[in-house]
Amino acid sequence: MTREQRSWHVKKCAEYKHEYPTYKIYASTLESILKAICRTAAPLAIVQSRPKAVASFAEKMARKAAQYIAENTSPTDLCGARVIAETQAEVDRVCALIRATLTIDEANSPDIRTRLNLTEFGYLSVHYVIQLPPAGTILGVPIPAEIGERKAEIQVRTLLQHAWADISHDRIYKSSFKVPANLKRDLARVAAFLEEADSRFGAAIRAIDNYKLHYGAYMNAERLKEEIDILKTVIDNEDEKSRAALRLAAIYRSTADWTAVASILAPFLSLEDPEILAEHGHALCHQPKLFQNGLQQIEQALPLAQGDLRTRILAYRAWASSRLPNNERETRDFYRAAYQAAPTNPFHMAAYVEYEIFCGEPLGFLSSVMQPVFLQAIRTCRAYIDAGIELPPAFLTIGRFNLLLGRYGESLAAYAAAIPLCLPIKGALEAEVLFVDRINRAKEPPEEHAWVRDLLLLALNHPSKPAKQTPYKNPVVILAGSTSTTPQKLIDDNLLRAFKGFTGAIISGGTPVGIPGIAGQLGKTIPAEIIGYLPQDKTAEPHYTELLRTSNADFSFREPLQYWTDLLAAGISPTEVKLLGVDGGPIAAFEYRIALALGATVAVLEPATRAAADLAKDPDWNTHPKLLRLPNDAMTLRAFVNPPQPVLTPEQVESAAERIHADFLQTNRYKNPDAAMQPWNDLRDDLKESNRMQAKRAIEFLTAAGLTVVRKSGKIPLPKLTPKQIDLMAEMEHGRWVVERAQSGWQYGPERDPTNKRSPYLAPWNQLTPQIKGYDREAVKLWPKVLAEAGLAVFPNKK
Repeated sequence: MTREQRSWHVKKCAEYKHEYPTYKIYASTLESILKAICRTAAPLAIVQSRPKAVASFAEKMARKAAQYIAENTSPTDLCGARVIAETQAEVDRVCALIRATLTIDEANSPDIRTRLNLTEFGYLSVHYVIQLPPAGTILGVPIPAEIGERKAEIQVRTLLQHAWADISHDRIYKSSFKVPANLKRDLARVAAFLEEADSRFGAAIRAIDNYKLHYGAYMNAERLKEEIDILKTVIDNEDEKSRAALRLAAIYRSTADWTAVASILAPFLSLEDPEILAEHGHALCHQPKLFQNGLQQIEQALPLAQGDLRTRILAYRAWASSRLPNNERETRDFYRAAYQAAPTNPFHMAAYVEYEIFCGEPLGFLSSVMQPVFLQAIRTCRAYIDAGIELPPAFLTIGRFNLLLGRYGESLAAYAAAIPLCLPIKGALEAEVLFVDRINRAKEPPEEHAWVRDLLLLALNHPSKPAKQTPYKNPVVILAGSTSTTPQKLIDDNLLRAFKGFTGAIISGGTPVGIPGIAGQLGKTIPAEIIGYLPQDKTAEPHYTELLRTSNADFSFREPLQYWTDLLAAGISPTEVKLLGVDGGPIAAFEYRIALALGATVAVLEPATRAAADLAKDPDWNTHPKLLRLPNDAMTLRAFVNPPQPVLTPEQVESAAERIHADFLQTNRYKNPDAAMQPWNDLRDDLKESNRMQAKRAIEFLTAAGLTVVRKSGKIPLPKLTPKQIDLMAEMEHGRWVVERAQSGWQYGPERDPTNKRSPYLAPWNQLTPQIKGYDREAVKLWPKVLAEAGLAVFPNKK
């Protein structure tokens, strides 16, 4: 250093020692302001501040004396602060609030990220040189007058950017020696890994936050109540009450309890938090008398928000616009803004496209041009579904895009999957009905679009088509499957045996071939009502007692929609309907899914093929509690289609069930550690119910074997059962047991595995070993004795 530089250095160091206490105050004030900013923008961010140490100041001034003297400048980082956020999205929100709150020295605040070439990786951070106002407060933090016009430097980074800066950048940039090129290359590779990891962390955290935003939708009623109680306690006892309030509001939002959402957030409106303002306003917009107040709050929140939150608020603003009459163009513009802000968000895209078409964009042209984008949106929604998040919007959006692309079967399947999730809150289904109307510009939609609309209206119990006032007999069974002319003879024989004596209603396709043809053949032998649904000009099976034709030229998705329309019009609850599915193509696939969606029980015959096999493997349906997989066994199918007949009183059922279980224990005790090997009082409820069902069915099976059951007092003689009667009742009891197990979630497996609900005995009667058949034979032999103890006598029928 020259003598002049040394003199300058001594002077500057003396001045800074005098200034140092003021910079300590500056650092403390700046830290408080940044913590206030982070409370909304990045709640878990690390905030650090410090005045530059006197020794560090002295070294910096010595190394850069020539530069500072020549430029007549001083360092701007004598007070420094650092915000270390979790993700880049949080960094962006913090930066936006810093710009909105503090005075930025733009000339000295370059974005360091822009210094890197496209092929480079390295130090990524945002630097601001700022000044505080001379007096007053910022976010409730008083500004000491002695700070004056002094400047400070703020760095904003992610956690991984901070790791790079501390471990690598400072060792290169601040080093007093030249770092070899090979070491720089090694560190650059590490920087590339860190940059990729930062991006992936951000994506994962966005997905988790997205889940948290809607996590109330994935809870049952008991879990919802528990979570609500916990969060109410947190709000009462936590300093950061507003964060807990937003989480609680998210739960109430998932149940469409908009009054509760508004009530929870109202105490925090004074914080001027854009998220609280927007969520409170959105809740008010769902209440007609408070709509204008809600709209005003959403508009207040919009300029205050950044990043993902701003996009969400744009969507809220668009939704609010859609509530106003003749306001489709403004709605379109807000949805467009949301889509442009987040072009990979499939929900904003779907809403924007809906209004773009309504406002004049040709549907065919848009679907053609946007096909790759629509397909990618479908894949994104599928990824959400596989992760268990964004349900049901992901299913509804898949339904929309498939409809726009003309993939009608896929569209109907997606909407069917959404229906059970939407039934507690039907507003989402009503919005989809409006979607179909809007993309057809309020004109009568084409037949394919009408299928989707009518499915949604069925779920809402507002069918759009006139219904036949058919007096259906109970129980109602839908027989669905292939219309091929070559169903296996074994299926024919088993179905004919299964429906023997059936007195309810059988609905099928009405054609004389395939599985529907079997339904028609049943009309020759059983007293059931056989109802067929056919398009016009098709040949019907002559043994259908009533034929209901649709207006189609050929079989389509219209026939299943029509028979469900008729069932609902006749007052039949879907929960009382059963569907038996064998094989089948696209229409049968839709029949299976619409039945499950509306609440019916569906059984597919194993070994399943084609549409039935696809259903059993479909991740959206294969764990549905009302989807059963039944072996191709006549008595199993009979037990499925025929409900138990109420013959015994509840007291008699309970007494008989206890005795059946006692005999079971006596025969099987200690043979395995099964949960069924417990005394009656310690037995699980589902296993008690199994014994009760056996008691209820016993009279039905005895009657089928040619025996009569009557009430009798006094001593009751026991009949001698023939081997043929025992075999028939044992086969029927096995079928009953298989259906009961299937309804409890059990499936066939080569080894018995109670933990995973697998059993080798869920098989047709003719495939069981003599030993397993023997268990059922021994059980049915005891029925006359069990019933006698309940005051019922069993006699052979008189010839």
